[in-house]
Amino acid sequence: MRAPACLAVSLLAALAAAQTPRLDPQDPRPNLGNEGEVKVFHIGPYTLPAGRQIGTLLLPGEFEQFVPAPNPGDVYMTGFDSRIVDQNLVPQDPQLLYLHHAVLVKALAPDLTCARIGGERFAAAGAERIPFALPDGHGYRIRGSDTVFCILHMQNFTLAPKTVYYQFSMTVRPGSAALKEVRPLWLDVVNCTSTYIVPSGTGLDVRSAEFPLTQRMTVLTMGPHLHCGGVKLELIDKASQQLLHGFPNLNPCPVDLRTVLPATPLVLPAGSTVILRATYQRDPTKSLDAMGILLSYVVLG
Repeated sequence: MRAPACLAVSLLAALAAAQTPRLDPQDPRPNLGNEGEVKVFHIGPYTLPAGRQIGTLLLPGEFEQFVPAPNPGDVYMTGFDSRIVDQNLVPQDPQLLYLHHAVLVKALAPDLTCARIGGERFAAAGAERIPFALPDGHGYRIRGSDTVFCILHMQNFTLAPKTVYYQFSMTVRPGSAALKEVRPLWLDVVNCTSTYIVPSGTGLDVRSAEFPLTQRMTVLTMGPHLHCGGVKLELIDKASQQLLHGFPNLNPCPVDLRTVLPATPLVLPAGSTVILRATYQRDPTKSLDAMGILLSYVVLG
């Protein structure tokens, strides 16, 4: 997720253009949140260049840009899901048209862990495309005046160009609802830039990053993200070295990670430091494009 150090004011102004949500008749419209209306939005269309076959290796066609995203209105977001669809809004094979990552950002809002990103990262999806839901009575506040953009990276693993939309579904409640506001807490083993390379070889590659917490946080929903070859993510208390929560990848590739909604919310005291640790299995024949991210939703104070 190669974000620039900062975003130019002119770029942020250009992102004000938003699209009208369009319902997808092929979409089962799952219950993504604790309650509320499901809205379906589309970003695009964009044409992904064809992949290239070089010997036995297929190099994907790449689309990676900062793009305008629709604003859902004056709402609380309580759930989120996403996918890649074609021009007829039919969901596509995620292994052929691959969602490397999509990150929705509220422009100019303060981010809890990265001041350089140009806004607050509040929803995201990767190859896992795992939906999330917040517990009853909680929501992430979005105002109709907010400018939203998307850090979007899609890959085409076919030999023909493909024209697609990035589709995201958001469960929302009105902004007037009596919900407790949450903030996104983005933890990343390579903070602010996300992407790193696991070199070829044998054994495990382990990376970690520390995050000092200046205020008390009650952690609700947690969404992990790894790439192929990822073994696990771990959230650790630095002082005690206690494992606060583990996120095993249940399948080497495609990855199989699950959103976690703890039965008992995880409380992180002010003044504590947490460690996010990502473990990958190295490949003897090639290097791996890697990420290790945990996006959580927290109540501050």
